[in-house]
Amino acid sequence: MKRVITAARSSRAYSEPTNFPYDKSKFDKMQIDEIKDGIEQGVDVSIYADPKFSWTQMSQIRQWLRKGVDVGKYADPKYTPEQMYAIFEGIAAGVDVTIYDDPAIDGEIMKEIARGLENGIDIMPYVEQGFDSYQLTYIRAGLQEGLDVSIYADPKYDGAQMSELYLGLSRGLDVSIYADPKFDSFQMSTLRRGLHSGLDVSVCADPKFSWEQMQAILRGVKAGLDAREFADPSLRPSEIDSRVFNLKKGLPADYDSLPKTDKAKARWQPVKDAASDYNVPVTEIEEKYDLGLLEGKAAHILGIEFDELGDGSIEFTNNAGVVGNLLANEFNDLIRDAIKNSSTRAAFSKALASRFKKALDL
Repeated sequence: MKRVITAARSSRAYSEPTNFPYDKSKFDKMQIDEIKDGIEQGVDVSIYADPKFSWTQMSQIRQWLRKGVDVGKYADPKYTPEQMYAIFEGIAAGVDVTIYDDPAIDGEIMKEIARGLENGIDIMPYVEQGFDSYQLTYIRAGLQEGLDVSIYADPKYDGAQMSELYLGLSRGLDVSIYADPKFDSFQMSTLRRGLHSGLDVSVCADPKFSWEQMQAILRGVKAGLDAREFADPSLRPSEIDSRVFNLKKGLPADYDSLPKTDKAKARWQPVKDAASDYNVPVTEIEEKYDLGLLEGKAAHILGIEFDELGDGSIEFTNNAGVVGNLLANEFNDLIRDAIKNSSTRAAFSKALASRFKKALDL
């Protein structure tokens, strides 16, 4: 990250210093202000009182002089302000700045070299391979943490991809599943976060899935659903989410694309499942009641309009016990014959209400 050099110059009212010791015609007002500040702070302004220096270079020299740093030969216009910062910071830290004092080296790269040397890390071999400052940031950080940077210190990865591999390794994750330049940094980030959450990311660890699709798939995986029902690269993220939503409701994954009659059957299936769990004869339910009519009755009990079933605007009562009893009344004869114990009948009523509500709550 670049360190921004700031100075409140544009808003500062200019006033010519008293007894200014240099020919003011050779300097602009920003340079004069830097020389004036140096005089007021007691630093040796002769080191930078030269119009060849920009005011930002002057500012770097002045600030480090004030910190007591011997800027020496590096107070030279051939160095940019960023390079001066990296060199002066290195001098202050006691590192051998001759390792990176070449003006051909980018200032941000110089900063990474200096930070590495401060921690006993020499990243010059990677600099010589042509890595940019963003890439070098994560190579340096990985070396400092003792990570196997050979996994990602490769020009085929950009800085953002390296950051995701570094973060995975630093958290003890097996990054091999996404250590592939075919994944962009957003896909890598999604897979890394999934691994960190303990999810099986293998179901979507394929560059053909966008990171948005990966996120939708992993939401389903987190819910304990069978990814084969929704891990399809031909589906939009919203379609994957819809499939996950349906499966969580106990409906077929492709419920949204089913014909109306099949949707009705799908919504009613959880109720038949509840009946089956309590040994209420499902076949008798199907024989005795017309499915559409029974669904209409149940919908009425739940306080909704029959023609609104499945359109997304359904509202339910929160009293599952009341709904369960009302629904159970529809199966009154069957329930009394199949479930003799009254407490068991009550439990069935509650299960019936819960499952029916889940099926219809779209």
